[in-house]
Amino acid sequence: MEKIMSDKDITCPKCSHQQNSEAECESCGIIFAKHQLFLEKKKATAEAQEIPLPERKREVSGPSFTILILLLVLCTAATTYYFVKPRATAPPPTITASESRTVKPASTGKITRQELAPLTNLTTTDAIARALRATVQIRTAWSTGSGFFLTDSFIITNRHVVKAVKQDFSEQRRNINNTRKLVELEKQKIRNLHARLKKMAKGPGREQLKIIIAEHERQLALVLPKLSQKENELKNLEKAVTERGDIVVYMADGSKHTGYLTQVSDHYDLALLSIFSVEHGKIPLAPAGSKLQQGDKVYTIGSPVGLQNTVTAGIFSGYRRADDSKKIYLQTDAAINPGNSGGPLIDENGHIRGINTMVLKNTEGIGFAIPIEKVYEDFGSVLY
Repeated sequence: MEKIMSDKDITCPKCSHQQNSEAECESCGIIFAKHQLFLEKKKATAEAQEIPLPERKREVSGPSFTILILLLVLCTAATTYYFVKPRATAPPPTITASESRTVKPASTGKITRQELAPLTNLTTTDAIARALRATVQIRTAWSTGSGFFLTDSFIITNRHVVKAVKQDFSEQRRNINNTRKLVELEKQKIRNLHARLKKMAKGPGREQLKIIIAEHERQLALVLPKLSQKENELKNLEKAVTERGDIVVYMADGSKHTGYLTQVSDHYDLALLSIFSVEHGKIPLAPAGSKLQQGDKVYTIGSPVGLQNTVTAGIFSGYRRADDSKKIYLQTDAAINPGNSGGPLIDENGHIRGINTMVLKNTEGIGFAIPIEKVYEDFGSVLY
């Protein structure tokens, strides 16, 4: 309590009233002793709440803080190991060739996507390696291409890789016949030049004609072996189509197996092969609902010009609709060359996105793949 010493007058700390009594204010009625206790208690509370800053720092420093960090690291490591360690549980259910033929589509007519747990912890290198193990080279009497395992027993590829089109042979036969006619005309022209040469007197004109005849004969000698080769190839192709030649599948490890044509698509350049072989990889689907975005990194895998297990990289350029139909294709600038047909187009996580099928003529860096969803639209009753 504050006092002002003047003829023993007391000043009230609340209303400043001056009086002689020291017990209670005659104006506002506060009790001086209780008011003093209140002020002392308020001061003590304020002092208790003021903790110096160095003391607060010491609360999170020292051995206790180190132990807390170690516990946090251990918990993080345990959690990471739990999610990335190999599982001993059975893999997602797949359908064997014998089982798949008895499965019927859902009554709604809609095909459910294959449920495969995405392995998001894989690096891009590991994801590509996994896809390489699932990619195969396919050879027939008329074509060479690629394919990949989508389930334990079924390989996806292009229809034109495993099923010859007779119209293509008609075009080849027409080209060969025209070339044969041109060869016969060239032979007749050379005979006429030789006859003319015999009648010419010695001189520059005769020597020039000799050079012309020699050049014609040289050119003809180059064409004849190629023409014979094309004729033999066409005969073998026509024979293979008639006799339904074997479909040979080369695995990533180099082993060779026979593939069996199970089904072809009426809508897209797609075919389904069945095969019974040793262990191999499978390419998983992307998580349901995820779509490629323009600029996303993609990779093609195949056997261009016979170079098995070739990987090329590019970006996803966009979704494209064919001018003459409602078909949708995935456009990419990743190289798609002869032999890549039927191979997989995968994203950075190794998920299958499409089936490489064609390129735009007279251009570079414009290739197209069939979306993987179309495989399940056409072959869903077999794959599930």
